[in-house]
Amino acid sequence: MGYKHGYARKGKKPKIYRIWYAMKGRCHCKTDSAYHNYGGRGIEVCKRWRESFQAFYDDVSKLPHFGEESYTLNRIDNDGNYEPSNVEWATEQEQSFNRRTNFLVTYNARTLPLKQLTNELGLNYKKIWKRIKVFGWNIEKALKAP
Repeated sequence: MGYKHGYARKGKKPKIYRIWYAMKGRCHCKTDSAYHNYGGRGIEVCKRWRESFQAFYDDVSKLPHFGEESYTLNRIDNDGNYEPSNVEWATEQEQSFNRRTNFLVTYNARTLPLKQLTNELGLNYKKIWKRIKVFGWNIEKALKAP
């Protein structure tokens, strides 16, 4: 048994095909369990990818880290569509910094998730979060206090 795109191995759909299929389901199938977080928010798969696995494969296979075990497809702009200009292969940790639920801060002219900043600075996330959210400290004070 094969698929018209020729990427089947031993009767099992390859990982890249499963990624494509699941992406389309999340965005365009109202019965998909994740639809409310994707299609329900207006996120779509570009027409070219939606209609052709081969087009999707041709685009994403050229990106850095394609096929590497610990990388999955990530939308760069979390509110943007699945399209060539808005996807990359990223690790789980990199993707965790790109969630709607992140607490964003601006420090040294960079806006990024507090979790990412504390990781970069080697600080305790929960301690810094509490200083800002509970005690109302500004970011500079929260980061520099002992």
